[in-house]
Amino acid sequence: MQLSRALRVASGDVLTFTGAGGKTTALRLLAAELTAAGLRVLITTTTRFGLQQLGDFPAHLVAPPPAHLSRALSRGQPVVVVREIDSQQGKAIGFAPDTIADFRSYADVLLVEGDGSQQRPVKAPAPHEPVIPAVSTHVVCCAGLWALGHPLQADTVHRPQIMAQLLGLSPGSPLTPAVLARLLQHPAGPARGAPPAARRYLLLNGLDQVPAGDAVSGLSTVRRLAARLAAHPAFDAVCLAQLQHQPPVVARYGKISAIVLAAGASTRFGSPKQLALWRGQPMLRQGVMQALAADVNEVIVVLGAHFSQTAPILQGLPVKIVYQPHWEQGQSASMRAGLRACMPLTQAAFFFLGDQPTLPPGLTSRMITRYRQSMAPIVAPRHQGRRGNPVLFDQSLFSALQNVRGDQGGRALFARFADEIAWVEAGPEILMDVDYPQDM
Repeated sequence: MQLSRALRVASGDVLTFTGAGGKTTALRLLAAELTAAGLRVLITTTTRFGLQQLGDFPAHLVAPPPAHLSRALSRGQPVVVVREIDSQQGKAIGFAPDTIADFRSYADVLLVEGDGSQQRPVKAPAPHEPVIPAVSTHVVCCAGLWALGHPLQADTVHRPQIMAQLLGLSPGSPLTPAVLARLLQHPAGPARGAPPAARRYLLLNGLDQVPAGDAVSGLSTVRRLAARLAAHPAFDAVCLAQLQHQPPVVARYGKISAIVLAAGASTRFGSPKQLALWRGQPMLRQGVMQALAADVNEVIVVLGAHFSQTAPILQGLPVKIVYQPHWEQGQSASMRAGLRACMPLTQAAFFFLGDQPTLPPGLTSRMITRYRQSMAPIVAPRHQGRRGNPVLFDQSLFSALQNVRGDQGGRALFARFADEIAWVEAGPEILMDVDYPQDM
């Protein structure tokens, strides 16, 4: 997917890039994507650019008058702006962080480099770094995956002594995925100083250079690293990238909430179907176990009718139980209750039905993988052209889901986003639920 899609960039955003392992490449790529979409993009720094970096961009201006800047941005190409040139040091000097907001009236999107890395794949910030403007809407912390497995030394890490001190390591220690995770999550790491309201992303570049079969730092280990980092409460998402190739972002890992809808009164069944035994255990518990087996960050179970009877059967399971007193308003009311209960920074909601105990093995994993690779607004299974359940909805549709009423749930959005649905082919089990006793 495009980098702009993975970072959810929109007009009015200010993105500050920190860390190492591809910041300039990311700036150049993102600027090209956004200008191709018709946006005016201004690039600058709160520290310094190397003069050779200026050659990576189509145009640059030094302390331009407002009229010159407006004219340059109207030409349909990104513009780099710096305050002055220091020819002796070979550096272009940027702007103080509190002046970055002055550029917002000229450009649709501002891209800011918040520190330097001496072209190393990993960086430990000095005490004065990174320099992040208070107007930043996004802070994108970068690291190069090709550093994994190498020793902690100057040709791999910019400021290795600081990294060793931060993490309690010895110089020359191997830079393992666990060590990289500790650096990226450290309060004095590349996100230090991020504005509280800014979205924080990790951009792990160089996936194309990761050996597939390496047990220590191979692809499977890197994917586990991304999932672990994405679960951290400070970060919105983790992007696994190969910025020199297409697609630039291979997968985007974010927090996913599974929501089990089980608030109905089971009128057609004649008794609480949540309690009906399926293979020796209540059907609702079986359905919740399927949600817990998925690669999600939390499981929310929405109960309503028969709450006093159904809640106890979930005892001992690591789930969040939500009571929906207005269950008679239909499935949409339960859906809204589940969304309101999601953890902060949830990127997608995966809706399960409480009366669908026979989902095919591996289906949820395939759906989540498809979502991570596409960021499609809807990921849904189908069998022989028929849509089934469960269904995953991206965060971009949460507001629309909150406005749905009646018993149709998320089905109301399928027609609106028909061309953007990511379908996952599955067996007939996705069409099966329990409405009547004979369905068992």
